Amino acid sequence: MLSTYGNGLTEYTFPRHNNYGEPDGVVQYSKQAQWLKTQLENANPSNWKIVVTHHPPFSSSSQHGSEPAVQWTYKDWGADLVLCGHDHTYERLISNQLTYIVNGLGGESIYPFGSPVPESQFRYNDDYGAMLFEVFTDSINFKFITRTGLLIDNYSLKRTASDLVNDNKIIDDFKLYQNYPNPFNPGTKISWQSPVGSHQTLKVYDVLGNEVASLVNDYRNAGNYEIDFNVGRSAAADSPALASGIYFYRLQIGDYTSTKKMIYFK
Repeated sequence: MLSTYGNGLTEYTFPRHNNYGEPDGVVQYSKQAQWLKTQLENANPSNWKIVVTHHPPFSSSSQHGSEPAVQWTYKDWGADLVLCGHDHTYERLISNQLTYIVNGLGGESIYPFGSPVPESQFRYNDDYGAMLFEVFTDSINFKFITRTGLLIDNYSLKRTASDLVNDNKIIDDFKLYQNYPNPFNPGTKISWQSPVGSHQTLKVYDVLGNEVASLVNDYRNAGNYEIDFNVGRSAAADSPALASGIYFYRLQIGDYTSTKKMIYFK
């Protein structure tokens, strides 16, 4: 989820928003844009990667319309879908083979459309409504339904078999993914992959370097793995109760090691 107020969107830095501008910026090379790029590129490829932002990169509304400042290369970074609002319309668009949804018909006044932008695939602004998402491993079905129950748009994103991460896919490198969710309370998932069979260890440390949990310590074949780390039922029987704060998890497979940061909030 991104903040798109300020630094290129000066029209929307008025005090009435109680927001004088995003300190990390909103342009393609801003701090938060580079954070998003890193998160998408390092996310588990078996998960759906959806970007949520207020201002629409593309929109056919005559009230606000497209915002070039947030037309980032989401697709190249690994995003599957971009959701946004701001314009009080419903519109489905495609740019660079990536689907964008603008949905601002939850309330307030309905905005008119202007000339359709080239990316526009479907537009609606006759009544208020909401979206229903049905999420599966290989597809997402999303529907726009009016307040009277009328189905207006019914669209699906599909994954092919080659897109899915599974044990039959050729793995040619080591990878430790960012845990999800992060921050977490009380549990989170940690995923990794290994191209070789080897003894593997996955341990959790506090900021002082003290081991607080040993999640994996055994031989495993080449493949993709995922484990739950739950503070309430840690894999380490003698693990102490954890305080809120920053922790690190470290994967070691032979000579390969990788460490990532995670945050626990009570």
